[in-house]
Amino acid sequence: MIELYLIDYHKLIKYKEEALKELSTDRYNRAIRFKMEEDSLRSIAGSLMMKKYLNGLEGIKYNSFGKPYKEGYYFNLSHSGDFVLFALADSEIGADIEIFKKKNESLEDYVLSLDEKNKLSDEFDFYRFWTSKESLMKYLGTGLSNKIKDIPALPLEGKKIYNDEELYSINFDYHNYSISITTNKKDNYQFNVIDIKDLL
Repeated sequence: MIELYLIDYHKLIKYKEEALKELSTDRYNRAIRFKMEEDSLRSIAGSLMMKKYLNGLEGIKYNSFGKPYKEGYYFNLSHSGDFVLFALADSEIGADIEIFKKKNESLEDYVLSLDEKNKLSDEFDFYRFWTSKESLMKYLGTGLSNKIKDIPALPLEGKKIYNDEELYSINFDYHNYSISITTNKKDNYQFNVIDIKDLL
């Protein structure tokens, strides 16, 4: 079972000082180094979810591309707009969330292959395709070292082959957001919208 947890990080504002006390030294330092308040709050929200769902913050490390990992756990974080998304599974996983925005043709040209552009059916499909690509790259843990145009967006749901590896995609909308998941096995998921009080 894949567990997905979504939180509106803005609700952290009045609990920020209390939340900071819950963090490890490393995650505390990461949170306070940001100049923008929103970046700091997103970092704190991600840290609190890792603490709760990974049985503490001890043992969290980062690969050379900045992807966090902890022995015995498979998880991924993403944020966009008002939300931070935390995905937890029993095998490798990549997750991405993006808010729907106005059509941007130059961005489409950068992200999508010609075939993918031809398969856009509405103005928001681009963000569904984008999150599908991003979740695959985050599954690989290599960030943008791969050319995003060469990463397959389709199918948005079901089996996908990339570099001879059999993967599985999940994609759904939540209000005006697209959420995508990439794993290496077919699995069900549970989607949970949580409150900051669930983490403190």
